Amino acid sequence: MQIAMKKQYNRRYNEKTVKNVLEKLKQEVDKARDLKVVGQQ
Repeated sequence: MQIAMKKQYNRRYNEKTVKNVLEKLKQEVDKARDLKVVGQQ
């Protein structure tokens, strides 16, 4: 029972972590795009 709970918790934690990482990546890409646009003008 305890192991099952822990697995579920880990999965949820991993999903949250992945979402955070993807969000950070998206922000970096947006930043890079903004810099490129500024550089082109």
